[in-house]
Amino acid sequence: MGKSRALSIVVATAAATLVTGMTSAPAGAASTYDPAPTKSGAAWLSDQVTDGLVHNEQYDFDDVGLSIDVALGLDAAGKKPTVVKAITKAVSQNVAFYTAFAPSVYAGPTAKAAVLALSQDKNPHAFGGVDLVAQLESRVATAAPITGRIEDAFDPTDEFGGDFANVIGQAYAAQALSLVGSAKATSATAFLLQQQCDKGYFRQYFTTDKTRADQSCQGAPRAERGASTDATALAVLALQDVKGSRAKGAVKKAVAWLEDTQLGSGAFTDTGKAKGVANTNSTGLAGWALGETGATDAAELAAAAVRAQQVVDNPCAGKLAKHVGAIAYDFEALTSGENAGITKKTSDQWRRASAQALPVLRWAPKAEGDFTVTAPRTVAVDEQWTIRLTGVAAGERVCGQAAGEGFEQWPGRNPITRSSLTFDDPGVRTYTIWAGTKHRDVTVRVTG
Repeated sequence: MGKSRALSIVVATAAATLVTGMTSAPAGAASTYDPAPTKSGAAWLSDQVTDGLVHNEQYDFDDVGLSIDVALGLDAAGKKPTVVKAITKAVSQNVAFYTAFAPSVYAGPTAKAAVLALSQDKNPHAFGGVDLVAQLESRVATAAPITGRIEDAFDPTDEFGGDFANVIGQAYAAQALSLVGSAKATSATAFLLQQQCDKGYFRQYFTTDKTRADQSCQGAPRAERGASTDATALAVLALQDVKGSRAKGAVKKAVAWLEDTQLGSGAFTDTGKAKGVANTNSTGLAGWALGETGATDAAELAAAAVRAQQVVDNPCAGKLAKHVGAIAYDFEALTSGENAGITKKTSDQWRRASAQALPVLRWAPKAEGDFTVTAPRTVAVDEQWTIRLTGVAAGERVCGQAAGEGFEQWPGRNPITRSSLTFDDPGVRTYTIWAGTKHRDVTVRVTG
């Protein structure tokens, strides 16, 4: 029995040729959220942790920074507290090496470790034998024009040395120092707020020239004012722990920028530009920030876009079958993974995307109604016919499987309600149609 005309194309294009019908529903219509994506994502992330740390197999080292991301992601999702506790303990045992390597002292990692400690009610003044607060305070500049800016200490004679601090680290610093009531909190926060451009976004990198009188985003050379969705989202999350009208005003402007740059699909690009590459890392962080600030309609759309690229437990997972819950960075990573699995070379990207995208899945809309699948009993060769579905959640991919053939349909902004196919030879086809882990069978007779 030959393959259908549509199915033979789908193998190569990952369902791009399927005719998809969408129903329109108002944003935020779902009254409850689906816990399944968060649960499976947290389970997969937890499996990436060995003895409290994520090990990078490609380069054979324990990645403390990524381990912190995993812990913060799980904590924000409200999942796996035992794993978060184990990571926190392991990070504390490695924090001295992670944050400093004489004569270098790394401001961003110090701030990030302090945020982890505070999130787990650990003393940041004595975390793994390190006073992270004092170490961070020592890296906050006190002289104009960069007062409040975090800086790395390094050996200027070292060809590999340098100041790698950036706005993301500044956000963690403002958050940590504010939470502990540090005298440096005000200046660190003020410098962070300067990195917000007039349009509302935060850039990722500081002004290169530390002697430039105006160190703000608007005062920087045009080439150094580029928008960063990730930095904007992390700044919004950090500023939730900072008091004052200036911080609240900055959050309001940043949220408005995020809402304005969200794509119709619900996804985000890393720069906020529509022509950029949408990815789950930026989408997850932006959606997380939006959800935390009460912009739940936008958060739901982002959650659905992330869910569309999460591995689910059905036959279309292919070689990703052992990685249910993992979140691909983008469409290409998901389809490559289905064909080749997750390799040592690609595992780091999968883990980073999953860690930062997991929290937004708390806003993944639940399917409305029961899952049903219907199709005509008889169709003619070369006649387009339609499978109709109900009870598919926003962001759920639809998988169709029959003997020797199959397809996977990519969702748009709204839940998938139909899949249209064409067969080029007669016979009887019995399909199992999956939406996530739900499945139903349909049988169609194709007449010549």
